[in-house]
Amino acid sequence: MSSHVLVAYHSDSGSVEELATAVESGARESGARTLLRRLGTGTGDTAADVLGDVLWAQVIAVGTPTYFGNVSAPVQRFLEHCRTAALAGALADKMVTAFTAGSSANGGQESVLLALHRSVAEWGALTLPTGYTDPAFRAVGGNPYGLSVTTGPGGPLDPGEAAMAGRALGRRAMALAERYLEPLARSR
Repeated sequence: MSSHVLVAYHSDSGSVEELATAVESGARESGARTLLRRLGTGTGDTAADVLGDVLWAQVIAVGTPTYFGNVSAPVQRFLEHCRTAALAGALADKMVTAFTAGSSANGGQESVLLALHRSVAEWGALTLPTGYTDPAFRAVGGNPYGLSVTTGPGGPLDPGEAAMAGRALGRRAMALAERYLEPLARSR
């Protein structure tokens, strides 16, 4: 199976972009057809553009900076663009995972990940947490709800740790997509 994986993200400082690139690499290296979409650029951010990408994907990884315990405005707009399709049932059974970065370990990263999971639960999507399934997740923050990285005040991510954790998330998403989404698609 060659799953379609959309990595949609917003990044201000570059930390979330580093993670997004690594997640996309991990999925692609595992055999996925991937699409990396930066949100908040104004280019290609229309509801039709975003919805086309979401409908194409079987697996969606959403990345956002941690803003006061919540997602960024571009990620919120991304979710809002999906509303009509979600209400029509067109987003059911997609697999969605989330990742975030913030400058403080206690700055609301867990809240961000749970907010994203709550949003896609309304789609009927399967949420994919990281759990404690790979040591790379713990090395960058250890949040079981998704990939969560503490960057330190204004500091960059450790590129090696970020790449390992992001690739691990991409590989995990692909492995579970093959295990659960392929049989689900065959049963229809």
